[in-house]
Formats: sequence, C-alpha cells, structure tokens
Amino acid sequence: MKKFILRFLLAVFIIFAVSIWPGNNWLQISNYTFKSKNVPQEFNGFKIVQISDLHCKEFGKHNSRLLKHVKKLKPDIIVLTGDVIDYKVMNMVMVESLAEQLPKIAPVYYITGNHEHWSDLVKDMEIIMKDNDINLMDNERKKIKRDGAKIYLSGIADPEGFKSNSDFTKKLKKLRKNRELNILLSHRAERFQQYTETGYDLVFAGHAHGGQFRIPFGGGIVSPNQGYFPKYTDGMHVKDGTSMVISRGLGNSVIPFRVFNRPEIVVVTLETE
Repeated sequence: MKKFILRFLLAVFIIFAVSIWPGNNWLQISNYTFKSKNVPQEFNGFKIVQISDLHCKEFGKHNSRLLKHVKKLKPDIIVLTGDVIDYKVMNMVMVESLAEQLPKIAPVYYITGNHEHWSDLVKDMEIIMKDNDINLMDNERKKIKRDGAKIYLSGIADPEGFKSNSDFTKKLKKLRKNRELNILLSHRAERFQQYTETGYDLVFAGHAHGGQFRIPFGGGIVSPNQGYFPKYTDGMHVKDGTSMVISRGLGNSVIPFRVFNRPEIVVVTLETE
C-alpha cells in the first residue's frame, strides 16, 4: 500500500512538472460571440482581439508567436486591457517592440492596469503608445465608424489612478453614451457590478489571471482583489443587460507560474440580434 501511494504521488508530481512549461507558454485562443440588438448591421461580424496582463512576458523573440496568432485572427481592432508591464520587470524594450508591431495588424486601443501605476511609468507608456499611433483610452471615449454606422468604445484608467471609488464611478457614468452600442475597456474584473449599474453593453476586463491555479474543469484558486476561489476569473458573464468578457491574461506577476491555466488571447465577435 505504501509503495502504491508513493508511486501515485510520484506520477502526480511528474504530470505536474511536465505540464508547467506548456501551461505557461502555449497560447490558447478563446472565442466568444456577443449578440445584441444594439450591434448595428454594419458591425455584424466585427472582430475584437483582447490582449491582457502580459507583464512583460515574451512568446518567442520580440513576441513573434503572440503576434503571429493575433495576425492570423484578422481582428478589426485590438484592445490592450492593462498590465502590459510588470512593476518588478519594467522591460520597456519589449513594450516598444510590441507597440511597433501591433498597429500593423489592426487599430489598437490601450488602457492602464495597476502595474503601470505601481511602476510610475504611466507617462512613459503613453509616449510609447502615442509614438506608434496606439489609441490611449484612459478616461476617454472614441467613436468607431463602419459604413456609416457607429459604436462607442470607452476606456477607464485603473482604480490606482483615481483618488476614490466614487470618482471611478462618476467617470464610468460620464463616459457612457445614451445611445448606440457602448463597449468598455477596464482592467478590473471584480468591479462588474459597477459596470452593470452604469449600463455598458460589453466590457473587456482582466487582472484576475484566471485565478492563477485552476482546478481542472473548475474555477480559479486565488485572484488579486477577490481572494480565494474568486467569482470573476475568465469567460463571459452576463448580468442586467451587461456582458463582461474576462481574459485569463498572458503573463505572471507575484506568483511566477500558472497551473492548468494556459496564457489566453480572447476574441469577441459582434453579431446583430
């Protein structure tokens, strides 16, 4: 019996050890469809690719594998939902390379995450993004037009960039338009209730890293600002007319590796209901 237990534990350890590298380096594409009567017919099939929580990680030299996957997806726009850098790493060469290459694929829209603010590199990131014609979306709203129709894309800075939670909520309300489709870029998935209360149709979020360690066929184990067994770690969540898509992210930060939680590129296709 003792030998059986030892062999079983050894087998579990080997499976765990072998899965670590691919589980942290093999990219996964997750596809979602957002259907709404607010999606204009002209935007039917409009494809949005989300990159989140890269934390300075590179997939191939100069992120060649990441860029290859994104290009193959043929997005209409690309959204970067924060934590492109990591406050412990701050590899600006990686950021510059990515910022140079992504706009060659599709228009790019960027918001900050908590790590941009923790590193005090918000201004540096803005300069790099501007120099490469990437749209800065912190507390901004832009109109996206297609064949005469329009939708609205808003971005909210990470809460670290606000003095209070009430200021964060006020800005959310101010950014939202009363008509047309309203899409929001926000780093924090745990603030879903605030997004529903302000009436956004579709939200792109991250920050949770998929719960970092995932139970097979189950959820995540731990997440910043949500604690153990967090509610919002991945997938599409729908409440009171608001849909939130959460990226599990691409890189790691405080915890240096993932378990059963592959790095993820998110794709959302808009469809008219």
